[in-house]
Amino acid sequence: MSNIGEALRRILVAVDGRSVRDKALQQAIYLARSLGSELYVIIVRQRQPWYEVLAMDVSFPRPDIEANIEETKHQALRLAAESGVALSSIVVAKGRPAAEIVRHSKKLGCDLTVVGQRTRSLKRLRTSHTVREVVSRSPCPVLVVPV
Repeated sequence: MSNIGEALRRILVAVDGRSVRDKALQQAIYLARSLGSELYVIIVRQRQPWYEVLAMDVSFPRPDIEANIEETKHQALRLAAESGVALSSIVVAKGRPAAEIVRHSKKLGCDLTVVGQRTRSLKRLRTSHTVREVVSRSPCPVLVVPV
């Protein structure tokens, strides 16, 4: 391929909605706009651990989680629209975050996956289990954005 824009046709960004202005999402939008790439967003809702499920008699709806997911979707659409980027899709998946991110990256045939990594200190930059697993199992390059 002759240039990077041709090499990065599809970008997947994983967002969790914890930040009002998600830096990983901002970086992915910037790249998609600059390179003319398709941009896909994934939000992973972690399933309850088996031991919590066994301890419960009934599965209760979690309106706080659902409201956060909806707010995250609206935030992604708004930030993309403000930058002139159309999102190709927003997927809400349930499961282990790393496994779902890798699975969707493969399914969509992505050329780049963008994930955020929380840092408390530059002296002690340690990657999370999710980021390590995405980096090691991803079918494409992974851009890790400190947030």
